[in-house]
Amino acid sequence: MVIQHVSTSPFFVHCYSRAQLTIMSKLSKYNELNIYLDVTGSIIFKIPDEKRPLLYSVVVKPKGDIPGLSLADMLSTDHTIPTIVHFLLSVKRACHQISFQQPKLSKVETDWSWTLIQASLIVFNQMNVKKYLSVTWKVLQKRYNAVTLSLITVVHICAAHMIKGFSKTMQGVVKKNRKFLMQVFAELQNTTSLEEASKIFRDASIVLGMKENTEDVKGALQRLHERFQLPYGQSTLPLIEDASFETNNEDDGESDDEIMEDNETIKTLSPFTLFTNC
Repeated sequence: MVIQHVSTSPFFVHCYSRAQLTIMSKLSKYNELNIYLDVTGSIIFKIPDEKRPLLYSVVVKPKGDIPGLSLADMLSTDHTIPTIVHFLLSVKRACHQISFQQPKLSKVETDWSWTLIQASLIVFNQMNVKKYLSVTWKVLQKRYNAVTLSLITVVHICAAHMIKGFSKTMQGVVKKNRKFLMQVFAELQNTTSLEEASKIFRDASIVLGMKENTEDVKGALQRLHERFQLPYGQSTLPLIEDASFETNNEDDGESDDEIMEDNETIKTLSPFTLFTNC
């Protein structure tokens, strides 16, 4: 690994070598390039008079039993979209200098970080979040052909990070209801069609939205039990009298409103919102 770029204001260091990027270019050539943007601060010492330093790594996991490989790294105390975009673009540009073509990524996986998500969309799809949600909506409706799909890099949020993040918001919820909500969320993560997701979402909404154990609630619970492959009557789904869904999680200081330039939130702009409200 070789130091390629250094900046003092903001502070960052880019590190990668020709040999590392050659691996990326070769995997891209055979349409096997999925990268993982990994961020850690636990192994980095604090730098005097600077913000907390983080190590950003572009990791590739080839097929088979080959372990993951770090292809490029950035140490930075500036954790903004422009700094991360600059790092990723410098890696793309260096790849182009080696193979004379831009690396084509099938998928970029990140943790739940708006900064990483937006930087990935800008660099690999030349899109903002609003545009990407519109594109993914059309993909699920099968409105693109294979050629168009091959030009899109999927920006995927790590499922484990999503579950962990969702679990934190459930800290103030009754234990039985928390388990139910986690099961519903996991099922939604694993759906492969809008129709399937809609059925789960609507049944869960019926259970959570009713104050009495009506026939509609019983029917929804029955369907959810069957989906979770549990015998009906096994008490892993919520009791109506236990339905207390207040949470005590603290505000993390970042909201959807803060990542949009206008006054509309991502939720408002997303075509998926209208779909789930039908």
